[in-house]
Amino acid sequence: MKSASKMTREKVLNEETSQVEEKLPGHVGTSVGDETTHTASLEHNPVSYNNAMACADAKFWRKAMAEELEEFVRKELFTEVGKPKDHHVVGCKWIFKCKLGPDSQVEHYKAWLVAQGFS
Repeated sequence: MKSASKMTREKVLNEETSQVEEKLPGHVGTSVGDETTHTASLEHNPVSYNNAMACADAKFWRKAMAEELEEFVRKELFTEVGKPKDHHVVGCKWIFKCKLGPDSQVEHYKAWLVAQGFS
C-alpha cells in the first residue's frame, strides 16, 4: 500500500471529452449519462484526513464524517468538558474506507473517528 505522501495524481486523457483529467492511480470514474459511478482499489482508501480532503471524492468523505459525528450526538457517546489541568488528552484519528459492492463499484463511504488509546 502506498503512503499518503507517495500517492500522486496522474494525468489521464478522457477519451470521451478529449480533456486531460487528474486522477489517483487505481481510482476510476465512469460517466453514465449525467451520473458518475466510481470504482476504487481497496489499496487507495485515504490514510489521513488531509489525504481524504485532497482526493477527488472529498465531498463524499466529508458527508461520511458528518454522519459519524451525528451518530455520536444521537447515541450520546460523549459529554463536552473542559480540559483538566495536569492531564493528557487522548488524541483521535479518522479512518476511511470505501465499501464496495460485488461489481467493485463504491456503494458507501465510511469514516470512523477512533481514539488513539496509546496516547
